[in-house]
Amino acid sequence: MRGYRQDWSRTTPERRRELREGARRYLEMSPDDRRRLERSREEYRHMSPQERRRLWREYQRERR
Repeated sequence: MRGYRQDWSRTTPERRRELREGARRYLEMSPDDRRRLERSREEYRHMSPQERRRLWREYQRERR
């Protein structure tokens, strides 16, 4: 886990709050949801930059 022991002095309070909330949501997930999330993270890690860009554009389109 990269970043776990990072220097937090330059992290804004808002960003710290966001990170804490994300960690809390992750810990509150069911084991099945965690596995699903980890699987999708692993798939993303193996994607090419072009696939990642396509996925990002698709995600942005859905958010509108």
